Amino acid sequence: MTDPPSPGRAADKTTNKYRAISLAVLTLTFQRSNSYPGSSEKRKKRKKYKMPEKLRQQAVVARGPKRLAEQFRQFRTGHCRTGQYLEWTKNSDTAACGWCQYKTQTREHLLKHCRKWKMQQKTLWAEVRKATGRGKDRFTVRDLLADQRCTRAVLDFLRTTKVGSRVGPRAVPPKPGEDGEVAQEGAEEMEAGGRA
Repeated sequence: MTDPPSPGRAADKTTNKYRAISLAVLTLTFQRSNSYPGSSEKRKKRKKYKMPEKLRQQAVVARGPKRLAEQFRQFRTGHCRTGQYLEWTKNSDTAACGWCQYKTQTREHLLKHCRKWKMQQKTLWAEVRKATGRGKDRFTVRDLLADQRCTRAVLDFLRTTKVGSRVGPRAVPPKPGEDGEVAQEGAEEMEAGGRA
């Protein structure tokens, strides 16, 4: 006489049966996917991803110093160290230009109007006019920074000025009346505290 199968043994047989079936299905699926005519040829003919021209870094920028390339990229995207951006990110209390005290320091102000960089602006716009035939009154900042013909001129401007660099203008000095009043009040309190 044979012993009846234990319940654990029957379950093992069932599990093994399902494993064998699923393995067979996977093997068959893999064989079918590779047996379609032209399937491996399609894989070989696929083109690799190629970055669009607009998104590629320009060769003129890539050949320069890394810090300058970073400044140019930030200046181009609008995430540069201007008063307007620093105020928006809450890294500065005011958007005023630290070099000429104009009320709002923007990319346009720095490239076209800031009194501190007049000589560098003249050079920039002379090079831009030579390359494109258009002057500063015919360009928006966005168009200037997007035009590849102007890249070298903008890089030269950024290189010769401190615009967009980590070492920027000093903080806007306080008005003469405000600082003096605070200092006098502090001195009076010190004297009063020392006498008592």
